[in-house]
Amino acid sequence: MTTGIAIEERAELERRNRADLGELARRRLSSFCEYTGEGRWVHSPHLDLLCEKIEEAERWTNEGHDEIKLIVVSAPPRHGKSEAVSRNAPAWFLGRNPDKEVILAAHTASLATDMSREARRIFRDYAGPLFGLELSQDTQSVELWHVAGHSGKMQAAGAGGPLMGRGGSLVIIEDPHKSLEEAESPTYQRKILEWFKSTIVRSLAPSGAIVIVASRLHTKDLIGQLLEEAEISGLVWEMVEFPAIAGEDDPLRREEGAALWPWRFNEKRLAQIRALLASERIWLAQYQQRPTPDVEGALWKLGLIDALRIGEGQMPELYRTAISWDPSTTSKKTSDEHGIYVLSVGAPYYASGEGSTIGELDTKHGYVRDNLSGIYTPDEATRIVIDAYHRYGAGAVVAEDNQGGDWIETAVRLRDPDVSYHGITASESKKGRAEPVSALYSQRRIHHVGVFTQLEKELTTYTGPPMPSPNQLDAVVHGFAELFDLAKTRKERKPVGVW
Repeated sequence: MTTGIAIEERAELERRNRADLGELARRRLSSFCEYTGEGRWVHSPHLDLLCEKIEEAERWTNEGHDEIKLIVVSAPPRHGKSEAVSRNAPAWFLGRNPDKEVILAAHTASLATDMSREARRIFRDYAGPLFGLELSQDTQSVELWHVAGHSGKMQAAGAGGPLMGRGGSLVIIEDPHKSLEEAESPTYQRKILEWFKSTIVRSLAPSGAIVIVASRLHTKDLIGQLLEEAEISGLVWEMVEFPAIAGEDDPLRREEGAALWPWRFNEKRLAQIRALLASERIWLAQYQQRPTPDVEGALWKLGLIDALRIGEGQMPELYRTAISWDPSTTSKKTSDEHGIYVLSVGAPYYASGEGSTIGELDTKHGYVRDNLSGIYTPDEATRIVIDAYHRYGAGAVVAEDNQGGDWIETAVRLRDPDVSYHGITASESKKGRAEPVSALYSQRRIHHVGVFTQLEKELTTYTGPPMPSPNQLDAVVHGFAELFDLAKTRKERKPVGVW
């Protein structure tokens, strides 16, 4: 049984421990995060080092340097960087420097505002009492708030947006790109770099410091572009990369293959994430901080495919469905793959805030629904195609018969004479056939319903002859060419049923 004296002694010990932690919190950002977290903050080597980089930036702003300090930290998504950098760091910095200004930027103004709201709460509830400060009653908006009795303030802004003439001693930029599609857009690349140079750098106070914390997306995202100009920019550079899985020369001296934050993302979970991602390029960029360049000449961009991706429950009314089949050129079960896809056209789908890019002509969108590709004998492939035809209520089986010849139609007719078969005899080049379908993606009219890893790899790496034409890419190109009436030459073999 616990006595009243024991309870009082425990409470007194907790008060002392809390007071000791508060003393550390005044000096160390990681301790401040622990102090404000009240049991929820979990120390880890990468977060402690990230906090040290913020402390380094804070010291820089007080040392009278002539140059601008730029600290870049790249880390995987959901690995704790926002809690340390965008929520706690502004409150801690203003607690220690109540006459300095902070700018907090993120890829959208709404996200920056949300983080500023949390930073304001942390300042009010923790940094203020800890440092003997208060919020000003005159300006307490989430976009802009001041320290009472001092000139210090914090402003939130969206990347690419204005700062209304205000400056900052410390600028924190977290994830300046909202998507891979945006990061790989040459137009946005120019826009974000210009914003950094003309708005952020110009807004810095003397001895200012900039901290960019982001997951890498592309070789020419903001971090990549700044790296290209590092030697001529005049900025004092420092960069730290935290790969999700340790490689050689790890900044935290982890063993090769060790997870960055095993408390939350152990090796098994990271392996699952890697398997589920749309491509290895996304894993290498966002999780390993090693973005790879786009394949020059490829007709598809991964960022666009990813931006158009939807879930099964988001499909609107469907008009027509086809089973598109790019047969293997052999008649045996060999290493050649049959490309088999379930494709549909239906009502247009737009994500929130989007609209048509082609106006009244945008009457239908395409949907990649299922992948049944594999290494089969001709008989096995025929059975799989016909089964999918009935299971999905398709209106036709579409297949290229340039190389397969009459065996494709014969095999379908022998197994099920009621199947509507459309044979395509293509006359133009493989790349020439692919370009109109690629244009449908550019018009934001084709959606992948889920992740199709191999297809998306083929789409984003195929550049045309002399490269061999990939089977899954061909199946999707033929199917959508038929569904959107793009095929220049089509040989119909007395189709049965309504199409």
